[in-house]
Amino acid sequence: MIKQPKARSLIAAVISALLLSVSMAPVYADPLPASSQNLVPDNQWRPWAQQYLASVGADESVPNLAPRGAISDGIAVIEIARQVWSEAYGAERVAHQEPYRSYRKNNRWLVASRANQGQLGQGLILVIDRDTGRVIRIAGGGTP
Repeated sequence: MIKQPKARSLIAAVISALLLSVSMAPVYADPLPASSQNLVPDNQWRPWAQQYLASVGADESVPNLAPRGAISDGIAVIEIARQVWSEAYGAERVAHQEPYRSYRKNNRWLVASRANQGQLGQGLILVIDRDTGRVIRIAGGGTP
């Protein structure tokens, strides 16, 4: 027989794991192009996204970028990432980095572009606060 407190904590752990798996599901803004057959699969992206978000400091912020407002879903955050990246690196470079993936963990969104040369995290990256739209980190995967 399972004691009531143990059953509650087991149920809470299962619910927490399910919520994390739902929030870490990738979202694509556009249909994947035909050339995407060699893309890195989601089962490799998801652990990378979790690890990357865990490495972002609580006090990080990109100066001189105005907050974008609350972000409701993965498609909206991808559009914001395109805007921010285009301002920083140019629209042409951003267009060549498709497809984009978005992941959310707790109050942070991570948007990443395709993996350059098969390496996760080597493309464009944006981390942004879900509630305020404050840009926390922007990376260009090498020299812009």
